[in-house]
Amino acid sequence: CTFCYSNSFMNGFIMDDYILLPELKSLKWGAIFTSGLNGFYRPIGNSFIKLIYSLLGLNSIGYHVVNLFLFFIICMLFLFIGRRLYAMAYSDDKDSLALTYWGPFIAAVLYCVHPINNMIVNYKTASMLAVFIICMQISFIAFLKYTENYKKVFYLLSIDRKSVV
Repeated sequence: CTFCYSNSFMNGFIMDDYILLPELKSLKWGAIFTSGLNGFYRPIGNSFIKLIYSLLGLNSIGYHVVNLFLFFIICMLFLFIGRRLYAMAYSDDKDSLALTYWGPFIAAVLYCVHPINNMIVNYKTASMLAVFIICMQISFIAFLKYTENYKKVFYLLSIDRKSVV
């Protein structure tokens, strides 16, 4: 991830960053959970960006580091999910055990280097999107865990909070 996106550290704020960050500065913490921002009610994403803004201010390099770290977590969760799915699919076939390791690894590397993902690292306010992706991945992992042992707690954890809230 660092090798692919290290050149983005030189980029400053772009497009939507200029619109959202000043509005977050004036927005109170309580208002994040009671009203929307720019017509959108996304309390988890907005509170994360507000937290990052309160810690980093207008330091563009800091936003890139946070976004790169979030993207790295996304790639690692993608690898974890791929390994779980391959292990479930090839659990009876011992000859295909290598696919459990190399197939998901290659898929995660290709996901990491795909140019469409540069938005998550380059846009400072795209950390909201990264948080949503991580939440969806964790929900899917909980659902996979539910399908293995049918414990209701994992089913409840698999409900995507973003669509509920």
